[in-house]
Amino acid sequence: MSDKSIFRFLLLGTFFWCLTILLPPILVLFNLSNEGAVIMSFYSRICHQLDSHSIHLFGNPLAVCARCSSIYFSFFLGVLVWKKFSHTPTLLPKESFGKYSIFFFPKVFIFLLPMLFDVFINSIEQNFPYSNVRRIVTGIIFGFPFGISITPLFIQSIKEIFSANKNNFKILQS
Repeated sequence: MSDKSIFRFLLLGTFFWCLTILLPPILVLFNLSNEGAVIMSFYSRICHQLDSHSIHLFGNPLAVCARCSSIYFSFFLGVLVWKKFSHTPTLLPKESFGKYSIFFFPKVFIFLLPMLFDVFINSIEQNFPYSNVRRIVTGIIFGFPFGISITPLFIQSIKEIFSANKNNFKILQS
């Protein structure tokens, strides 16, 4: 399996994931509320879906909250533009331990800090104004570089899985 086809698979998968997030309010417009409810039910397993924390389209909430929406959509954009940033050492693993970088996750964790700080401050300070703008911005700060960073690791992992399966098949034929 080529890098290009694995990349296309990831890009297509993230595109459809994001598309289904947009579908519930669109389905309501076409009197398909039950179908939208099925999608909302699916996403309820991974997101709290609080109405006050959600982005609304045509007067109805998206399938996930504002922060999750911004993480997923910016992750998709990160995957989409990955090649443009693929030589940026601050985002991609450079030092390797085996085939995977031991420095990858601390680098990505840095982009998670604003979101964690936002959640922490709001959990201890009830009077701190909480807005969807901050949720969206902190989601983008995490999702975009994570999409850029995870893409080469995803491609490498899928290639290794397929090459391991080919080797196992060859052993079985012998």
